[in-house]
Amino acid sequence: MLQIVRALIFQSNVPNKFWGDALLTVIYLINRMPSLILTNQTPFEVLYKTRPTYLHLKSFGCLCYAATLKRNKDKLQPRANPCIFIGYHFNQKSHKLFDLKVKKVIVSRDVVFYETIFLFHSLPHSLEIPLLAISEYIPDTLNLSPSVSDPFNTEAVI
Repeated sequence: MLQIVRALIFQSNVPNKFWGDALLTVIYLINRMPSLILTNQTPFEVLYKTRPTYLHLKSFGCLCYAATLKRNKDKLQPRANPCIFIGYHFNQKSHKLFDLKVKKVIVSRDVVFYETIFLFHSLPHSLEIPLLAISEYIPDTLNLSPSVSDPFNTEAVI
């Protein structure tokens, strides 16, 4: 199991302070993998008597944007904050994220993921990330323009 934790941390290049979150993510994933001991069933399946879904799985350490609450906000404030995906919440259908703006772990359900972008690959291992410089680390070949399926899209599609 430690090898998988190290692989997650090396692949995403997140700081070592997130090793606990990587461990919890590995446990979450192992519980959804078939096991020969359980006759090719998953531990999740044995416990809950239903097959697990895999559609919600995301890349550990990828860039994502968590929606901000509309309370006490005006029209010109951002509707989403840049975050790093660090795992799954253990008793809610939500994601654990490290908010780059406030530098705290948050839990959110309203998240847009960019699973091919790992900010810590381009940055040093400090959490002092200049927010204005995030766009410098996003590849030019990636189209980040709002789309019809984008839940944070505020522009009207004509």
